[in-house]
Amino acid sequence: MAVPLLTKKIVKKRVKQFKRPHSDRYIGLKTSWRRPKGIDSRVRRKFKGCTLMPNIGYGSDKKTRHYLPNKFKKFVVHNVSELELLMMHNRTYCAEIAHNVSTKKRKEIVERAAQLDIVVTNKLARLRSQEDERNITLLREKEIALMAKPQLLLVVAAAALLLVVAASAKKSGDVTELQIGVKHKPESCSIQAHKGDRVKVHYRGKLTDGTVFDSSYERGDPIEFELGTGQVIKGWDQGILGMCVGEKRKLKIPSKLGYGAQGSPPTIPGGATLIFDTELVAVNGEPASKSDEDDDDSEL
Repeated sequence: MAVPLLTKKIVKKRVKQFKRPHSDRYIGLKTSWRRPKGIDSRVRRKFKGCTLMPNIGYGSDKKTRHYLPNKFKKFVVHNVSELELLMMHNRTYCAEIAHNVSTKKRKEIVERAAQLDIVVTNKLARLRSQEDERNITLLREKEIALMAKPQLLLVVAAAALLLVVAASAKKSGDVTELQIGVKHKPESCSIQAHKGDRVKVHYRGKLTDGTVFDSSYERGDPIEFELGTGQVIKGWDQGILGMCVGEKRKLKIPSKLGYGAQGSPPTIPGGATLIFDTELVAVNGEPASKSDEDDDDSEL
């Protein structure tokens, strides 16, 4: 690196900046120094109470006035060709890269200055900012990765839980979708159950272990409701739909179409799969014909 030619000590008698007159009174006047104009200026005429106008300035030595603290004079460069002007004056002048120079040209200037043994005062200015941006980008990517990791773990845990639930449901006889089995269907299906019809149904409800929790056969009184309006569980609204009068079906209803996770205590536990033996007795008050009743008069 070039050694400065100046050996004289740089002395600054005053470091504190001079303030512009009346800048403390008016918002529009900045504090940076401006020499007051006009012979009638209060400052120039040295009125009592006014800030004195400096006559000497900073009191610096004229020989070292334009030198930087590193004992070099500053020369602003915009490209490599301007840098070569300092080749014979590298001990008196140092280069300062202009602020509007691109990063690519800045690198070229710094490399060429190292070859010519010229001091550059701000060689890392733009490069540091780019490194900071790169570091910030890396930090953001790490933060995103850290934020995504718990979500990924949650997804994996949820998938594992679903597999466990499916496996346990398979073992215990539970189902995840509605299963409809037709046990008996009359020869003539003149009357069918549609959405909005008033239907009467005999049923026997069981759990997967065979425990009977309710039966209309034992009471001798079929249940009556309006189909597809939510008066009964969803499994019934779907399982009875399209059923003929006199038809008998076996419905295997998952908990999501039954009583859900809360169940119906004390007879039906939460998350239970329900099995119903059903028989459609009448639709809108019209029962099965006698010929259909004679075909199969037994209970399910």
